[in-house]
Amino acid sequence: MSTPIEASRPLLIVPQALLGGGRVAVADDDGSGRAAAAAPVPGRAGPAGRDPISLLARLYPPEHSVGRFGTAPPTTVGAIDLTHLEGPCYLAPIAPELAAAGPWAMPWISARLRRPDGCPWDREQTHESLRSHLLEEAYEVYDALEAGATPALAGELGDLWLQVVLHAQLAAEAGAFDLADVQAAITTKIVRRHPHVFGDAEAATAADVNRQWERIKADERASTTDEATDKGALDGISRSLPALAASQEMQERASHLGYDWPSLDGVLDKVIEETEELREAAAGGDPAAWAEEFGDLLFVLVNVARKQNVQAEAAVRAANAKFRRRSRERGTAGGGARRCPARTRLRRAGCALGCGQGRGEDDVMTIGNRPPSARADGRGPLDLRPIGFKLGVQKWAEGSCLVRFGDTQVLCAATIADRVPPHLRGKGTGWVTAEYSMLPRATAERTDRESAKGRIGGRTHEIQRLIGRSLRGVVDLRRLGERTITVDCDVLQADGGTRTASITGGYVALAAALITFGMERLLVGKVAAVSVGIVDGLGYLDLDYSEDSRAEVDFNVVGTDAGTYVELQGTAEGKAFDRASANAMLDLADAGLARLFEAQAEVLATVRR
Repeated sequence: MSTPIEASRPLLIVPQALLGGGRVAVADDDGSGRAAAAAPVPGRAGPAGRDPISLLARLYPPEHSVGRFGTAPPTTVGAIDLTHLEGPCYLAPIAPELAAAGPWAMPWISARLRRPDGCPWDREQTHESLRSHLLEEAYEVYDALEAGATPALAGELGDLWLQVVLHAQLAAEAGAFDLADVQAAITTKIVRRHPHVFGDAEAATAADVNRQWERIKADERASTTDEATDKGALDGISRSLPALAASQEMQERASHLGYDWPSLDGVLDKVIEETEELREAAAGGDPAAWAEEFGDLLFVLVNVARKQNVQAEAAVRAANAKFRRRSRERGTAGGGARRCPARTRLRRAGCALGCGQGRGEDDVMTIGNRPPSARADGRGPLDLRPIGFKLGVQKWAEGSCLVRFGDTQVLCAATIADRVPPHLRGKGTGWVTAEYSMLPRATAERTDRESAKGRIGGRTHEIQRLIGRSLRGVVDLRRLGERTITVDCDVLQADGGTRTASITGGYVALAAALITFGMERLLVGKVAAVSVGIVDGLGYLDLDYSEDSRAEVDFNVVGTDAGTYVELQGTAEGKAFDRASANAMLDLADAGLARLFEAQAEVLATVRR
């Protein structure tokens, strides 16, 4: 099958032999035109589309009927084999939204969503509102490319393609252009810029192609501009490009036009020159001059990368990833030596919030000059307990996970329902709520089920309201529409921090549900929670039960990845604490929250629609 097939249109398959043609004649590489086997359709020549049977299986549901002419009984796509294709076959069209592997399914779906009876969110979108989503999807594709050709990359490319389809749909509604115009524009451009393939020009090397490409683009600019709008070779570079990528593109284009250093040595000499000018600007004390020289130095360093065929943007991203990886390995949000993220404030507070596992006086600060002591489980003051998330632990929940903070384990499940509480009916907004419970043997001593008592206790009521408040703060309730998301948090095992684990794991379950059903854009941030406290005069992060039960000060901190707080719960169980101690404990909590946000992001990156 070398002919494109659109499953939303009727398909008649007629063997070439019945048409008197035998094998299909196609031109081979030398243009001889001798008979050869039909090549697969480009775009459908992957591992699942190299033969007629697998191609039909990709395009149609397995139960779809395949009519056969004459006396032969019909069959289905799932049961068809090559013998069935020896005679004519007919496949009726399927609904456009089911023709998922066809090129026109998404345009149809996009138009359907924009209809008056379509999706409220899609109807609200404009070119302007979709700009950030386009950038986000492009970066997600960029990230996925690090792993090469993977199924995850296919999903991310699909998300990016959706943005193209949406913008084309909006333009079609405005009468400006449609998706066919988009396809025609890029196709004609590529053919025009490859005269060595589709014309008579010659280009023996990639360098020849690049020079030819720049000349053709210069001719295009000359033919489409006038004196009032005359553009240079660099004006076509998007102003929204990241600075390093834009710098490299500008210098690459300049090189093709003949403006370049003859060798790498010249660029390295320029690096030395710009570094000296940066030193002079620093000595001069003029911040504006220093910033200008710093920009010049970065610009030249990008040229060094270009000369070595290294993408400067990718190189810095790799360095960032290495820094994150090493930070996680060291168990701290910083790099190099293990340091508290707000060391100066901690010194002023006089608090021991434990940088560095007690490796010297410079690494540990104490309250009342008490010496540091090891925690019962061997952790340092700044260490979280081992954190884990296991997704999909409940079959029927829209999103679920088992979260583990050390020996504390909480089962979190998110349910999406098409209803809202009575006070929200007809207001076009949604709701997020939570329920919390503890199994009878989650603790050392059995506790009676609250359901057996006929009412929930005050502690349970307080915790589940806290979970609900925390999760509502990171969901766009207006875009959620009149739906309710209920997050159930059931403590399987308690060893301190059940409410912080419930909030952190509850967010993962909620986000997994929204991602699975294509509603991830309703998330406006991440939320997590962690405990901090002062135990035996030392500041500790993420208290277990043995620490929590004897803490002089106990804080539960609920924060977002934007650096804001949902709730601060602080109690002095013994001696009252001052403002400096409170600030120091918040600094410690912020470091723990940052690590929890990273852990949440890592596990949610594995969720697919």
